[in-house]
Amino acid sequence: MILIDPRDALIEALLAAAEQGTLAEIPTAQYVEALQVKWDEGTLSGYSFWCTLVLLVRHRSAFPDDTQALLTKLALALCQHARPVRAAHHFYDVRGYLEALVVLRLLAQEDIGQDFEDAAHEWIFFEWGCGAHLSNTHELLHLLGLLLTLDTQPPRRAEMLFRRLVKLEEDLANPVSRTFRRGLSEAEGILWSLLAGLGLQNHLLPQTSPPDMLMIPCFGGAVFRQHRSQHGTLATLSRYPLTPSTPQNWLSLDAVFCRTNTKNSGSFSDGEVMTFTRPPFQSATLQRGAEALALRFYDHRTSTAQDVQDGWEQPEAGGIGIFPWCLSGHAVTEERRDGHWLLAARLEAPCLFVVLWAISLEGEIEGVPVVTPARVVPSVPRRTGEEAWDIDWELPGGLWKVRVDPLAKEPLCGR
Repeated sequence: MILIDPRDALIEALLAAAEQGTLAEIPTAQYVEALQVKWDEGTLSGYSFWCTLVLLVRHRSAFPDDTQALLTKLALALCQHARPVRAAHHFYDVRGYLEALVVLRLLAQEDIGQDFEDAAHEWIFFEWGCGAHLSNTHELLHLLGLLLTLDTQPPRRAEMLFRRLVKLEEDLANPVSRTFRRGLSEAEGILWSLLAGLGLQNHLLPQTSPPDMLMIPCFGGAVFRQHRSQHGTLATLSRYPLTPSTPQNWLSLDAVFCRTNTKNSGSFSDGEVMTFTRPPFQSATLQRGAEALALRFYDHRTSTAQDVQDGWEQPEAGGIGIFPWCLSGHAVTEERRDGHWLLAARLEAPCLFVVLWAISLEGEIEGVPVVTPARVVPSVPRRTGEEAWDIDWELPGGLWKVRVDPLAKEPLCGR
């Protein structure tokens, strides 16, 4: 029976039929032509891409001659796309670069050992591009898994990188999360079954208990922190975006994440408390255990009036406190309805819109901050919202004493 996966039934059908020796029972040429169209349209990615690699590496010769020609054309197209990516040495695009190396090694049998060595050095010592070890871990594990199982002589550091990423994913995950190790052991779907059958589990180290507190360095000196408590998990990025020129940073995370223990969410991208912003904000955060302060600021550069909003979704579960404080002197509409905190303001002139959010897994936040002007030297002319402030804020977990200065290298810091 052909396995069907909602992510891509077509490629799963092809790969399953090839593995089971039942290619004669399906219109292979029609399926492969559709696969070529997906590649031409740029929609062949993720799970379907990895399945396609396995199909091309392991089963091309099992197809009729005319279909083999189509598969060879697709393999050449994948290699032609990968060569300029390899030549550009864009190590910061970790998935894109690793994908190119895997394609050239498995489909063109090219020696990518030195390229992989150079990239691995960058990824280890310069923190995985723009946070790929936080947002693309599962995808990177699949690519490394293909190298380890389909290549008789995988690059020297491939297994070491694989093991590091497996441990990182498990440190970040919920106890109920579908981690890579769990997917491999359950072997649901043709690709998982293949990886398990090819012995990928032999490259896993014994599983250890995840730590309650975690600190992970990120690109450009930023730090990811995570703390588990009885109510849930709080995680922050000390700065977001990581690089101003690339707002997305290949990173699907935002500045602060909070997940309660009442929902089986597998990752922070589907957690229970998350920011939603229109238009995009910059963020700086400080975290102390199960509490955090998040400074959010939006630079309005024109004289044209603009409405701006910042807010949070808050779960119904108790034990989590969220509270905002506007520091930019604007008239702000503040609402709390249907489990949401929403701040809105109308910006009339060039200025910064600045909000300081307090988040606590220790309980509801009842007090407001004590805010006083900070003495900053040297003094420079500042627009509305660029003022520096010293802030004392008593939260359930204790007193915070911080300085906010939007023009400083560290706009939010302890004092």
